[in-house]
Amino acid sequence: MKTMYGIKQKYNIGDCVEYYSAHNYKGAYCNEQIGYITCVQYSYSSEGMELHYVISSGLANYCGGHLVRQEAIIRKLKKPKRK
Repeated sequence: MKTMYGIKQKYNIGDCVEYYSAHNYKGAYCNEQIGYITCVQYSYSSEGMELHYVISSGLANYCGGHLVRQEAIIRKLKKPKRK
């Protein structure tokens, strides 16, 4: 695991992951999705440094995606084999 700004980065660019893309009315995570990490981003907020991942539906889709905290990622998946 890579550590930067005191935060351990569990996932890398290109990893296929299952993640939550939204919150419900109580603030709990919901709406499970599957996607690829296309960008790793560190930002500074009032709580300190935060780690976010940009996750999109395809590895070649760099023009959009969900900005997700590391806590919202459920697990890493195996990449599907190409035929």
